[in-house]
Amino acid sequence: MSVSGHILSTATFDIAFAALVFFVARVVRTGDRRLWAVAGIALGLGLLNRVFIAVYAA
Repeated sequence: MSVSGHILSTATFDIAFAALVFFVARVVRTGDRRLWAVAGIALGLGLLNRVFIAVYAA
């Protein structure tokens, strides 16, 4: 079994998109503007794999 294939699979970056949705929901719910930076990092990680995530972000 290869562990490195699992770490860099597409599901890893889909989790980054789920994190983006989570952080944006937290910003809307709490109003903590500092989480926008964390959401941007999650968006950047998601964009490494799928460009279509930008459509969701827009």
